[in-house]
Amino acid sequence: MAVQIRFITDTLAAPEYDCSAHTPQEWTEQFGERQYVLGTWSILFATVCQIMHFLAMADMCGLTVTGHLFGYAAFNGMHFCSDVLLSTIMGAGAFCFWCVSTCTCALLVINRICELTERVTWFQGWRSTLCLVSILVYSFGETLWTRPVFPNSAHHTMAFYPFIPGHTPDEYPNLANMVHNFCVSFFVPNLYFVLCSIVRKNSHRFQDSNTTQALQAKIFTQASIICCGNVSTAAAWLIQMFVPTPQFVVTAGMITVQSVHGLPCIIYLVLNRTVRDELWKMVGKTPHATAKAQAFTSVNSRS
Repeated sequence: MAVQIRFITDTLAAPEYDCSAHTPQEWTEQFGERQYVLGTWSILFATVCQIMHFLAMADMCGLTVTGHLFGYAAFNGMHFCSDVLLSTIMGAGAFCFWCVSTCTCALLVINRICELTERVTWFQGWRSTLCLVSILVYSFGETLWTRPVFPNSAHHTMAFYPFIPGHTPDEYPNLANMVHNFCVSFFVPNLYFVLCSIVRKNSHRFQDSNTTQALQAKIFTQASIICCGNVSTAAAWLIQMFVPTPQFVVTAGMITVQSVHGLPCIIYLVLNRTVRDELWKMVGKTPHATAKAQAFTSVNSRS
């Protein structure tokens, strides 16, 4: 049975990752395939989303490796053996920041649930710091001690199997990643379901029914979109580990990974007025709602 748990340098030194049969240029020419559309899409998508995501370091780093670097690899038709060091940096980074992003997403939902159930003290002080440190330790542990993913231009994705002739996917298992993706697929939707249920249950606190319905709709919409993104990505990678999948599913799985890191900021900006107001303040402009209120006050004062 293939070894799964060992340090990353020992993993790359194993025979199943041997690239000595060809030069890096030959690997690219024989086993790679230039993907100009996917490469351009990845670079542009990451660039646009990073402008809005500059405070979310995990998502910015995730966009760098799954967007800019993967786009570069796709654009140049890279194979794992074309550039082992760059492939390792990309794969380890994508794996690490996927773990950080999904765990932090779950933690934020749990924190919001605690706030709505008057258990906010559970995340105050050292407890929140401990949770974040635990996420980092877990993510770095997963990255350094399990098999990473590697970019492959011909298959439009990052995969545990580096597609080296003479070896099979069974030689590159990663049970830890499978368990992580299963937990994301199962627990994250349930956490969002609990959050939406609590919001609906506590709606009687609002006197204005229109305000209540609008708040519920926005929370449900935001939760549904983000939840679907995380679950779709985890499910796509799980399916690829067990059954042969069509190429469009593999490509869609890679794009959903990019979307997980890039779309939340757009979702919040479109659906959350508070976030939009803060954006206007950041660029030195008055939020629309505040501007309307000031105009109304000015008109009344004149009259």
